[in-house]
Amino acid sequence: MAKDKETLVFLEVKARRRTSVYAPLRAIDQKKRQSLALASADYLQQLRQTGVDTDELKIRYDVVALTFDSNGVPSAADHYISYLEPKRERI
Repeated sequence: MAKDKETLVFLEVKARRRTSVYAPLRAIDQKKRQSLALASADYLQQLRQTGVDTDELKIRYDVVALTFDSNGVPSAADHYISYLEPKRERI
Protein backbone atom coordinates (compact mmCIF):
# COMPACT_ATOMS: atom_id res chain seq x y z
CA MET A 1 0.00 0.00 0.00
CA ALA A 2 1.14 3.51 -0.77
CA LYS A 3 -0.25 7.01 -0.98
CA ASP A 4 -0.30 9.29 -4.03
CA LYS A 5 -1.32 12.72 -2.77
CA GLU A 6 -4.86 12.09 -1.46
CA THR A 7 -5.23 8.64 -3.07
CA LEU A 8 -4.71 5.38 -1.21
CA VAL A 9 -2.88 3.03 -3.60
CA PHE A 10 -2.90 -0.73 -3.28
CA LEU A 11 0.15 -1.90 -5.15
CA GLU A 12 0.87 -5.35 -6.57
CA VAL A 13 4.47 -6.01 -7.60
CA LYS A 14 5.21 -8.83 -10.05
CA ALA A 15 8.66 -9.86 -11.24
CA ARG A 16 9.77 -12.31 -13.91
CA ARG A 17 12.91 -13.16 -15.81
CA ARG A 18 12.85 -12.17 -19.45
CA THR A 19 13.42 -15.81 -20.34
CA SER A 20 10.11 -16.72 -18.70
CA VAL A 21 7.19 -17.54 -20.95
CA TYR A 22 4.94 -15.46 -18.70
CA ALA A 23 5.21 -11.71 -18.54
CA PRO A 24 4.75 -10.23 -15.05
CA LEU A 25 1.24 -9.00 -15.82
CA ARG A 26 0.08 -12.42 -16.95
CA ALA A 27 0.74 -13.69 -13.43
CA ILE A 28 -2.21 -11.65 -12.16
CA ASP A 29 -5.02 -14.12 -12.69
CA GLN A 30 -8.57 -14.11 -11.32
CA LYS A 31 -7.47 -15.82 -8.09
CA LYS A 32 -4.83 -13.14 -7.49
CA ARG A 33 -7.37 -10.38 -8.20
CA GLN A 34 -9.75 -11.90 -5.65
CA SER A 35 -6.94 -12.12 -3.12
CA LEU A 36 -6.08 -8.44 -3.65
CA ALA A 37 -9.73 -7.43 -3.33
CA LEU A 38 -10.05 -9.33 -0.04
CA ALA A 39 -6.81 -7.87 1.32
CA SER A 40 -7.84 -4.31 0.45
CA ALA A 41 -11.34 -4.86 1.91
CA ASP A 42 -9.74 -6.12 5.13
CA TYR A 43 -7.45 -3.09 5.30
CA LEU A 44 -10.37 -0.71 4.71
CA GLN A 45 -12.36 -2.48 7.45
CA GLN A 46 -9.47 -1.94 9.86
CA LEU A 47 -9.37 1.75 8.91
CA ARG A 48 -13.11 2.06 9.58
CA GLN A 49 -12.58 0.60 13.04
CA THR A 50 -10.20 3.48 13.79
CA GLY A 51 -12.84 6.03 12.76
CA VAL A 52 -11.69 6.73 9.19
CA ASP A 53 -14.54 7.37 6.74
CA THR A 54 -13.41 5.03 3.98
CA ASP A 55 -16.37 5.96 1.76
CA GLU A 56 -14.62 9.29 1.15
CA LEU A 57 -11.23 7.77 0.33
CA LYS A 58 -9.92 7.83 -3.21
CA ILE A 59 -8.57 4.34 -3.91
CA ARG A 60 -6.49 3.00 -6.78
CA TYR A 61 -5.04 -0.42 -7.61
CA ASP A 62 -1.69 -0.29 -9.42
CA VAL A 63 0.77 -2.89 -10.67
CA VAL A 64 4.56 -2.61 -10.90
CA ALA A 65 5.96 -5.15 -13.36
CA LEU A 66 9.66 -5.92 -13.04
CA THR A 67 11.62 -7.85 -15.64
CA PHE A 68 15.08 -9.32 -15.05
CA ASP A 69 17.54 -10.63 -17.62
CA SER A 70 18.87 -14.19 -17.52
CA ASN A 71 21.62 -13.06 -15.09
CA GLY A 72 19.09 -11.64 -12.63
CA VAL A 73 19.88 -8.03 -13.50
CA PRO A 74 16.84 -5.71 -13.64
CA SER A 75 16.10 -4.82 -17.25
CA ALA A 76 12.68 -3.13 -17.02
CA ALA A 77 10.31 -1.67 -14.48
CA ASP A 78 6.85 -0.58 -15.58
CA HIS A 79 4.20 1.10 -13.41
CA TYR A 80 0.61 0.50 -14.51
CA ILE A 81 -1.68 3.01 -12.82
CA SER A 82 -5.24 1.82 -12.10
CA TYR A 83 -4.47 -1.54 -13.71
CA LEU A 84 -6.56 -3.47 -11.19
CA GLU A 85 -9.90 -2.17 -10.12
CA PRO A 86 -11.72 -4.74 -7.99
CA LYS A 87 -15.25 -3.85 -7.03
CA ARG A 88 -15.44 -2.09 -3.66
CA GLU A 89 -17.87 -3.72 -1.31
CA ARG A 90 -19.04 -2.13 1.86
CA ILE A 91 -18.48 -4.36 4.87
